[in-house]
Amino acid sequence: MPYVHHALGELPGMTILHICGDTRKIIPYMYQTGATGISVEEKVPPEEAVKIANGRGVLVGNVGCAFPLFKGTPADCAAAATRSADAGFDVISAGCGVPIGTPADNIRAMVKAIKSRAPE
Repeated sequence: MPYVHHALGELPGMTILHICGDTRKIIPYMYQTGATGISVEEKVPPEEAVKIANGRGVLVGNVGCAFPLFKGTPADCAAAATRSADAGFDVISAGCGVPIGTPADNIRAMVKAIKSRAPE
């Protein structure tokens, strides 16, 4: 990934690298690009992603876009967000692009689940 490393080196500030799909085999290489963090899809179980990342940098994701965000319930979304947080993800977000028509209540449930964990 030398080209990605070069491109990221040109950018100011923090960067997040996202590569779609099951990235288990390349997570260590994704960090070698110099990205501040990596975004991991729901195709990688959050517990495995955290183990593979091994503290190399920020982990972003991995709430499913199709399910639970698009087709699930607010409770499904809250559960998925909580699972990623419990696994050790640093930033909880959709694992990839959020589909048009995703219920706002599902996104709110994801956010609320994480905000409710924050210390006061």
